[in-house]
Amino acid sequence: MKRICTIILVCILVPILLIGCSGRESKDEIGEAKEVNKLKINPEKVIYTDKRNSTDDKKVKKVVEITFDVKNEGGTELGIGAGDFSVFDAEGNNLELYGYPDNFGDVVSPGKELKGKAYYKVEGKEPCKLVFENPDGNKKIEWGIAEVKYEK
Repeated sequence: MKRICTIILVCILVPILLIGCSGRESKDEIGEAKEVNKLKINPEKVIYTDKRNSTDDKKVKKVVEITFDVKNEGGTELGIGAGDFSVFDAEGNNLELYGYPDNFGDVVSPGKELKGKAYYKVEGKEPCKLVFENPDGNKKIEWGIAEVKYEK
């Protein structure tokens, strides 16, 4: 009887432990617009890309490309660009902004939109979080990244 109880207990606990210890489960918030200081920011797409800077000294294995749509819903011009965003991997490491000439950045007039792309070097774990920190430093917003697909 003891042996049967032990077997049943093991059969119940092993799947629970395996499910609890399985990798990260990140909420995918890419495609969700969020607002901070009258800027409505929507990271529309996150992909791996083959695009590389031709003047790069060292070869980068992976580059992630994030497509943004930013709308100024306020009454004054606001500047925003790729440097205002940070991307973090599962271990909390900040991915370095990749020096690709197509990185976006501009001043957005009231009621206008800015669409553009930002590029980041991936040297370790997969990206799992995108963060925008307002230049005045008092507010930030985050998006979870569940999966990054490869696209040419």
